[in-house]
Amino acid sequence: MGRKLAFDRNEALQKAMESFWENGYEATSMRALADALGLHLGSVYNALGNKEKVFEEALRLNIDTHVLPRLEAMENAKNPVAGIHEFLTNIAKDCTRTENMPGCFILNSMQGITNINDDVTGLVRNHISRMEESFIICIEKAQAQGGIDQKWSPEKLGAFLISTIFAMRILGKLGLPGDSALAVRDCAMQTLLAPPPEKHSNENGSKKAV
Repeated sequence: MGRKLAFDRNEALQKAMESFWENGYEATSMRALADALGLHLGSVYNALGNKEKVFEEALRLNIDTHVLPRLEAMENAKNPVAGIHEFLTNIAKDCTRTENMPGCFILNSMQGITNINDDVTGLVRNHISRMEESFIICIEKAQAQGGIDQKWSPEKLGAFLISTIFAMRILGKLGLPGDSALAVRDCAMQTLLAPPPEKHSNENGSKKAV
């Protein structure tokens, strides 16, 4: 007799997420997912949909369970500067931990993620926007408390921190020394706590940002 379609959907998505997270989108096949779940390939398609759909739901699960809790903790920190520091520290730890740590879910699938479908591309963009929004919230709180110079644009600092995170993730993906990710974190925090660059006058006498 064939294997029955008897499994917990959330558990199945958890295993799918782990497979995509470790191997990336291109290297994860539906047959491998079926084998991991102990099911026939057709049963997996019937229960979860095609590979694109499974990846989309696995990505949502990764964001909901591994990213949003950290963002919410950062936003709710009494000291917003300390909250940002803790968030970046956790990213650095992810990058320097080798055991049972496959890296960044999105980065591992980046080569093909924008070619999957518009829904997945939109989900990734919304996820990045959500992270940037969290940083902006914390930066504005820190400016109100005097922890970050109010001359800084929260939006520019938010975009800078998003770039910082991906830089740290790439360093971890390349297997560079753990101190590299921590150094990026430290430089990012020094930038946040420093006053913005002074403007100087150009030949016409108008102000120009450095």
